[in-house]
Amino acid sequence: AAPATVPTDTVIPLNAADDTDVLRSVCVVLSYRFDDVLDPEKLRRSFERLLDRPGWRKIGGRLRLNNKGRLEYHIPERFDEKRPIVTYSHVSHDISILEHPVASKLPRATERPSVQGDPNDFDELTCSADAPKTLNDYLTRDVPQLCLHIVCVPGAFLAEQRKKAIEEIRVDTGNDKAFVSDNDVLTAWFTRLAVSGFPKNSNKTVRIMNAFTLATVLGNDHLPSAKAYISNAATEIYAFLTVRDFFTKPLSYAAYAVRRSMMEGGTREQVEALAGMKRQYLAKTGYSWPIFGDASMEMMSYSNWTKGKYFETDFSAAIVKEGFPRATRAEKPGFASMVQFNAWSTKFDLRNLMPIMGKDAAGNYWLQGPLRDVVWNQIDKEL
Repeated sequence: AAPATVPTDTVIPLNAADDTDVLRSVCVVLSYRFDDVLDPEKLRRSFERLLDRPGWRKIGGRLRLNNKGRLEYHIPERFDEKRPIVTYSHVSHDISILEHPVASKLPRATERPSVQGDPNDFDELTCSADAPKTLNDYLTRDVPQLCLHIVCVPGAFLAEQRKKAIEEIRVDTGNDKAFVSDNDVLTAWFTRLAVSGFPKNSNKTVRIMNAFTLATVLGNDHLPSAKAYISNAATEIYAFLTVRDFFTKPLSYAAYAVRRSMMEGGTREQVEALAGMKRQYLAKTGYSWPIFGDASMEMMSYSNWTKGKYFETDFSAAIVKEGFPRATRAEKPGFASMVQFNAWSTKFDLRNLMPIMGKDAAGNYWLQGPLRDVVWNQIDKEL
């Protein structure tokens, strides 16, 4: 049962983009690796101060269902030890990360593209044993939405692939200004790996979905960069190819298809049209968004978090002791050498959902996601 309502709490309903069937079923954890010793209390205090600022406080709100079955934030009038703004836990190990039986196996950048470990193998490091993992955990406990628990694709390879793709596209199109981004090449390249187990001449549809921030087209009017917006504000953009396209044509063909989809589907008119269509489907079904494509297609979904600058966030103010010598690493002290995503889902299969964590200090891109074992084995073989 849900805890009793606190009359002094501020109640705010979740908006339509946040209260969806998919998001209700998923609980996400984001992990950073630092190769320096950081002060956990400094991290805790700074995190709490950030979340207590205007515009951020609803993150500390408790999730509740109203009498219509919709989710609400119940935000405490003040946060204290009894009702904290963030659930905090800290475990201390008096050994090097290289000596820890689990932490020593965390992913490290390599000189060539490589398949790394399963994020599920590191659950004991990424959250406390009693951390909420389902929506029901949040609804039946008086806990905030965030927990603070403290305990790759090489850049040179991608740069070479992008340079080659741009040269080919400009020859094919006759447009000396045509280009593709790192994301276009990265998603096309990884999709080719992911579908490499299908017959190479198959006409099976491959749908590449890229998450697209609404700040790009709505920023000046609705999402000014100077203000924090703590909610989902993204849409999706789709590119459609076939398995055959990935193996009978150069990689630049698929990369440019992704680029064209971003240019054509990323206009304000198209974004608003898709948002309107999604609203209609939600109103009609109560939970579902439209799915584009055919019933037998292979769906690959990407969300590029490079602009989140996870690898560029400076925690050096919390350093107690520097770790690895500076000459042996690319990142500055206090900056993450690894950022890892994991999620638990109670209802939906998250297969083929690939977050791109970003680019580390050495220029290496990191992406991950749940694929079938046979697909990961095929990717490992291809690499």
